[in-house]
Amino acid sequence: FLAMAFLILIAVGGAVAVAAYRARQVADAKIDEDLKKAGPGLESFQQNRYDELHRALAVVVNNAGTISMMSTLVPETGEPDPATVFDTLKREQASSARADFMIATNPRGMALARTDRPLPYSADLSAVPTIAGALQGAQTEGVWLSGGKLYHVVAMPVLEGGSRLTGAIAAAFQINDEVASNLERLLNTQVVFLADAARP
Repeated sequence: FLAMAFLILIAVGGAVAVAAYRARQVADAKIDEDLKKAGPGLESFQQNRYDELHRALAVVVNNAGTISMMSTLVPETGEPDPATVFDTLKREQASSARADFMIATNPRGMALARTDRPLPYSADLSAVPTIAGALQGAQTEGVWLSGGKLYHVVAMPVLEGGSRLTGAIAAAFQINDEVASNLERLLNTQVVFLADAARP
């Protein structure tokens, strides 16, 4: 009786182990397949957001009023007036860009104003690749971690007369729960964004 029970236990246990192993293989294969599909979907979704920001920001940086604002320097500081920059960016944000924030820098990469932060506002962004590239004349894009939140950000140079650099302006869309939900529906998979605050 004990021998029979032992044999039955081995048979049932072996069947359960084989079934569990096979189920794990099937689940892993499905996850791999879903991830392979999700990568291109995420890239396309992200590029669409960047393209939308680029189009909106191009209207702002090519606006004659924006160029004049960035070119008009206060004699005492040799910089554009931060209050004027702030107010202008706020208006553009509401009417054209629809961004979560906009930020303007001088030609050295020092921030003049940011629409989601009160004045006075100052930050050295010269080492941030998105801003550094814009100050070299390129249209740039990237992901920022700022204030514990993630953003898709694009930046462009502001040019007076089409050639003289007067600064750069960046615009941002937040990467939030709504974005994750949209991606879940698009990719048919669960989505979470993680950021390493120690390596922004």
